[in-house]
Amino acid sequence: MNYFSRQRWSQKLTSIILAVRPWSFSASITSTLLGLCLVWKENKSIDIIQAIFTIATVLFIHGAGNLVNTYYDFINGFDTKDSDDKTLVDKLLSPNDLVACITEFYVMGIVCFIAIYLRSDEDTVPLIALFLCGVLSSFIYTGGIGLKYMALGDILIFLTFGALATVFAYLIQTGEISFGIIAYALPLALNTEAILHGNNTRDLESDKSSGAVTLAILLGKQYACVLYCLLLIGPYVVLCILALNSSWTLLFPFVTAPLAVHFSSLCLHGDMIMIPQKTAQLNLLFGLLYLTGLIIS
Repeated sequence: MNYFSRQRWSQKLTSIILAVRPWSFSASITSTLLGLCLVWKENKSIDIIQAIFTIATVLFIHGAGNLVNTYYDFINGFDTKDSDDKTLVDKLLSPNDLVACITEFYVMGIVCFIAIYLRSDEDTVPLIALFLCGVLSSFIYTGGIGLKYMALGDILIFLTFGALATVFAYLIQTGEISFGIIAYALPLALNTEAILHGNNTRDLESDKSSGAVTLAILLGKQYACVLYCLLLIGPYVVLCILALNSSWTLLFPFVTAPLAVHFSSLCLHGDMIMIPQKTAQLNLLFGLLYLTGLIIS
């Protein structure tokens, strides 16, 4: 392979990584780890191999969903030169390249899930059902019926990262579906929704001009920013309630409160360029502190 071929492949790989948006993985990783931490709290042990396959499955399906989002935003005319994601607009990748990547990510996610399935001794029907729900939600956010374009994407993301990933990880380890753990997932769900809503608030004008209908568009810029602030503040309120019924160590994430206040101020003053990425960083730090507090509680 000559220099120019290597350079071309290097550029393509970089473009794929950007399209996958690895900065958003904090949402799926922390939600999955939460399920594993709750199992550890109950049983003082987890199946490490299953845990690794679980994380890999969730990340591959999440990555596939991000690529689907890039593809359909472009196909439906929502991505322009002014958009944050210009992978297809700038022809860094072709639509066919992206379809191939989407297929590969879904296949890898399915392979990892099959490994989980084969190693599971429990009733696998709920497991398969949750996996299919995850695959479906990753696609229909912008693909198929495109819930994002009908102001329903926020609900989908909230449910996926607020319950599905956590319950999925818990089910794989225990063979049981416990809806009681959803309360523990709520802080992360609100934080994750803040990432999405921050992104949609930033892209409000371009989405509106392209004909999309998001929650941010329905609310308008001012109230969309207010909701963003509430989504950042909400997790700390939930933590206080959880701590009253558990341990003060669940308050560890309050260390990140100044960042939440700062990002809220940026949004209210219209400085939105890096809001999704910054909110994802907050989500990761918040999540790690939350998980630490939960483990030692």
